[in-house]
Amino acid sequence: MNFRSTSQGFCSPRDIQSNVGSSHGVHLQGGSTGGTVTACGDDTDIELRLKGKGAGGVSFGDSTRSIKGIYSQNSTYSHGAISPARQVEVTIASTTAAIAPGDLISVGFTADTANFSSVVGIMGWRTSATASSVLTVTFGNISSTATSTGSGTLHLSWIDLT
Repeated sequence: MNFRSTSQGFCSPRDIQSNVGSSHGVHLQGGSTGGTVTACGDDTDIELRLKGKGAGGVSFGDSTRSIKGIYSQNSTYSHGAISPARQVEVTIASTTAAIAPGDLISVGFTADTANFSSVVGIMGWRTSATASSVLTVTFGNISSTATSTGSGTLHLSWIDLT
C-alpha cells in the first residue's frame, strides 16, 4: 500500500537520491523492514549529519521513547582530602545541555595528582531533583592511604531521554 501525501508533497514508489550533481548526497530508501537514510556520493567514506533548523534539535523515536540529543562535556574538579574509608562529592553544572533524572549518563575522570589516581575512583553520580543540569559525582577512597586533596577532569557523556 502506498502512502499518498494530502498536502501536495512528493511521493515516489522508488528510492530517492538528492544532490546527485555533488560529490556528497543523501539516499532515501524504503523497504519491508523500514526506511533508511544513507549518505551517498563518489567518495568511499561520507559523513551523514542530522540537524534541526536554527536552534532546533533532532529527536529520534516518538514521544514515549525518544532520544532528544547526545552530548559530552569536560569539566575540571577539585576536592579536599579524603580520609580512610570516606568519600567526597563534587557537584558540577552542565554548560552544554540539560542533564536530568532519567538520562543515560557516563562519567569518567582523569586525576591530576599522581599519588591520588591509583587510590580514588568514582563510586556513583546522581542528578539534582531541584536544579536542572546539575550532576553530583561521588569519589570514594578505595584504599586507606589517600589523605591529600585531588583535582582533575571529569569527562561527561549523556543521552537526553527526558
